[in-house]
Amino acid sequence: MRSNLPPLPGAAFDAAIAGGLIWFFAAIVFDRPDRALEMVAIGAGAVFIAEFVRRSRVKGS
Repeated sequence: MRSNLPPLPGAAFDAAIAGGLIWFFAAIVFDRPDRALEMVAIGAGAVFIAEFVRRSRVKGS
């Protein structure tokens, strides 16, 4: 399901969801709470950049 949010809020929302999932798997499933925050920062940052670029291109065409 795709949201109709503008590029910046939409990308931030997707990054927050991805960050929560990454934290869950890093801290709970793989039992690495010491590295979870670092993994969340990298993963959520990557999702934010990718989604922002994708949403910007879709809105611009």
